[in-house]
Amino acid sequence: MELFVADHPLISHKVTLLRDKNTSSSQFRQLVEELVTLLTFEATKNLATVEVEVETPLTWTKGVRLASPAPLIIPILRAGLGMLSGITKLLPDAEVGFLGIKRNEETLQPETYTLHPTTPPPMTTTRVLVFIWLASNSLKQSFPILLRPTTGLRTLCGVR
Repeated sequence: MELFVADHPLISHKVTLLRDKNTSSSQFRQLVEELVTLLTFEATKNLATVEVEVETPLTWTKGVRLASPAPLIIPILRAGLGMLSGITKLLPDAEVGFLGIKRNEETLQPETYTLHPTTPPPMTTTRVLVFIWLASNSLKQSFPILLRPTTGLRTLCGVR
Protein backbone atom coordinates (compact mmCIF):
# COMPACT_ATOMS: atom_id res chain seq x y z
CA MET A 1 0.00 0.00 0.00
CA GLU A 2 1.23 3.46 -0.90
CA LEU A 3 0.97 6.26 1.67
CA PHE A 4 0.62 9.60 -0.06
CA VAL A 5 1.34 12.64 2.12
CA ALA A 6 0.55 15.92 0.42
CA ASP A 7 3.50 18.26 0.82
CA HIS A 8 2.58 21.41 -1.10
CA PRO A 9 3.04 25.09 -0.10
CA LEU A 10 -0.63 25.94 -0.55
CA ILE A 11 -1.70 22.91 1.48
CA SER A 12 0.82 23.78 4.22
CA HIS A 13 -0.52 27.35 4.25
CA LYS A 14 -4.12 26.13 4.70
CA VAL A 15 -3.06 23.73 7.48
CA THR A 16 -1.30 26.58 9.30
CA LEU A 17 -4.46 28.70 9.11
CA LEU A 18 -6.48 25.75 10.43
CA ARG A 19 -4.16 25.41 13.42
CA ASP A 20 -4.32 29.10 14.33
CA LYS A 21 -6.32 29.56 17.53
CA ASN A 22 -7.72 32.81 16.10
CA THR A 23 -9.42 31.04 13.19
CA SER A 24 -13.19 31.30 13.58
CA SER A 25 -15.48 28.29 13.24
CA SER A 26 -16.79 29.47 9.88
CA GLN A 27 -13.25 30.08 8.58
CA PHE A 28 -12.23 26.64 9.85
CA ARG A 29 -15.03 24.91 7.93
CA GLN A 30 -14.18 26.87 4.77
CA LEU A 31 -10.49 26.03 5.10
CA VAL A 32 -11.25 22.32 5.57
CA GLU A 33 -13.32 22.32 2.39
CA GLU A 34 -10.58 24.15 0.45
CA LEU A 35 -7.89 21.87 1.84
CA VAL A 36 -9.78 18.71 1.00
CA THR A 37 -10.47 19.96 -2.51
CA LEU A 38 -6.71 20.41 -2.97
CA LEU A 39 -6.07 16.95 -1.50
CA THR A 40 -8.65 15.37 -3.76
CA PHE A 41 -6.96 16.96 -6.75
CA GLU A 42 -3.63 15.44 -5.68
CA ALA A 43 -5.08 12.08 -4.66
CA THR A 44 -6.88 11.57 -7.97
CA LYS A 45 -4.04 12.38 -10.35
CA ASN A 46 -3.76 8.72 -11.36
CA LEU A 47 -7.45 7.93 -11.86
CA ALA A 48 -8.19 5.91 -14.97
CA THR A 49 -9.73 7.79 -17.89
CA VAL A 50 -11.31 6.85 -21.21
CA GLU A 51 -11.05 8.78 -24.43
CA VAL A 52 -14.32 10.25 -25.71
CA GLU A 53 -15.46 12.49 -28.54
CA VAL A 54 -17.50 15.56 -27.74
CA GLU A 55 -19.16 18.11 -29.94
CA THR A 56 -18.06 21.68 -29.21
CA PRO A 57 -19.90 24.72 -30.59
CA LEU A 58 -17.48 24.69 -33.56
CA THR A 59 -16.46 21.07 -34.22
CA TRP A 60 -15.94 17.59 -32.78
CA THR A 61 -12.90 17.00 -30.56
CA LYS A 62 -11.39 14.29 -28.44
CA GLY A 63 -11.25 14.51 -24.68
CA VAL A 64 -11.21 12.26 -21.62
CA ARG A 65 -13.71 11.29 -18.95
CA LEU A 66 -13.14 9.37 -15.76
CA ALA A 67 -13.43 5.65 -16.30
CA SER A 68 -16.12 3.62 -14.55
CA PRO A 69 -16.67 2.72 -11.85
CA ALA A 70 -16.53 5.98 -9.92
CA PRO A 71 -14.15 6.05 -6.93
CA LEU A 72 -15.37 4.99 -3.50
CA ILE A 73 -14.79 7.74 -0.93
CA ILE A 74 -14.38 6.56 2.67
CA PRO A 75 -14.04 9.20 5.38
CA ILE A 76 -12.92 7.90 8.77
CA LEU A 77 -15.65 8.85 11.26
CA ARG A 78 -16.11 11.40 12.82
CA ALA A 79 -13.49 13.93 11.75
CA GLY A 80 -13.55 12.65 8.18
CA LEU A 81 -17.19 13.70 7.73
CA GLY A 82 -16.11 17.34 7.67
CA MET A 83 -13.97 16.51 4.66
CA LEU A 84 -16.72 14.96 2.57
CA SER A 85 -18.15 18.09 0.89
CA GLY A 86 -14.74 19.14 -0.45
CA ILE A 87 -14.28 15.70 -2.00
CA THR A 88 -17.73 15.36 -3.53
CA LYS A 89 -17.43 18.80 -5.14
CA LEU A 90 -14.81 17.34 -7.48
CA LEU A 91 -16.25 13.80 -7.60
CA PRO A 92 -20.04 14.23 -7.44
CA ASP A 93 -20.70 10.75 -8.87
CA ALA A 94 -18.44 8.96 -6.40
CA GLU A 95 -19.87 6.36 -4.07
CA VAL A 96 -19.51 7.22 -0.38
CA GLY A 97 -18.77 4.73 2.36
CA PHE A 98 -18.00 5.19 6.04
CA LEU A 99 -15.54 3.64 8.44
CA GLY A 100 -15.84 4.07 12.18
CA ILE A 101 -12.92 3.04 14.34
CA LYS A 102 -12.64 3.20 18.11
CA ARG A 103 -10.16 2.00 20.67
CA ASN A 104 -11.17 -0.97 22.77
CA GLU A 105 -10.57 0.36 26.28
CA GLU A 106 -9.69 -3.09 27.63
CA THR A 107 -7.25 -4.25 24.96
CA LEU A 108 -6.27 -0.74 23.76
CA GLN A 109 -6.50 -2.10 20.20
CA PRO A 110 -8.47 -0.47 17.37
CA GLU A 111 -11.73 -2.02 16.32
CA THR A 112 -14.27 -1.18 13.66
CA TYR A 113 -17.65 -0.09 14.96
CA THR A 114 -19.20 0.66 11.60
CA LEU A 115 -18.33 0.00 7.99
CA HIS A 116 -20.41 0.93 4.99
CA PRO A 117 -20.56 -0.60 2.47
CA THR A 118 -20.32 -3.80 4.47
CA THR A 119 -19.32 -5.67 1.33
CA PRO A 120 -16.42 -3.78 -0.25
CA PRO A 121 -16.36 -3.39 -4.02
CA PRO A 122 -13.80 -5.35 -6.03
CA MET A 123 -10.53 -3.52 -5.37
CA THR A 124 -9.24 -4.42 -8.80
CA THR A 125 -11.86 -2.24 -10.48
CA THR A 126 -12.69 0.42 -7.91
CA ARG A 127 -10.35 3.18 -6.74
CA VAL A 128 -10.85 3.70 -3.01
CA LEU A 129 -9.92 7.04 -1.46
CA VAL A 130 -9.68 7.03 2.33
CA PHE A 131 -9.46 10.44 3.96
CA ILE A 132 -8.13 10.69 7.50
CA TRP A 133 -7.74 13.79 9.58
CA LEU A 134 -4.16 13.25 10.76
CA ALA A 135 -4.55 15.62 13.68
CA SER A 136 -6.94 13.15 15.27
CA ASN A 137 -6.19 9.83 16.92
CA SER A 138 -7.97 8.09 14.06
CA LEU A 139 -4.68 7.70 12.18
CA LYS A 140 -3.01 5.61 14.85
CA GLN A 141 -6.19 3.60 15.30
CA SER A 142 -6.91 3.25 11.57
CA PHE A 143 -3.59 2.00 10.26
CA PRO A 144 -3.83 -1.56 11.62
CA ILE A 145 -7.32 -1.94 10.14
CA LEU A 146 -6.50 -0.26 6.82
CA LEU A 147 -3.30 -2.24 6.37
CA ARG A 148 -5.03 -5.62 6.60
CA PRO A 149 -4.42 -7.49 3.36
CA THR A 150 -8.14 -8.18 3.04
CA THR A 151 -8.94 -4.48 2.51
CA GLY A 152 -7.05 -4.37 -0.78
CA LEU A 153 -6.34 -0.71 -0.15
CA ARG A 154 -3.55 0.53 -2.38
CA THR A 155 -3.30 4.25 -1.58
CA LEU A 156 -3.93 6.20 1.63
CA CYS A 157 -3.98 9.99 1.50
CA GLY A 158 -3.24 12.32 4.37
CA VAL A 159 -2.00 15.77 5.36
CA ARG A 160 0.77 16.48 7.78
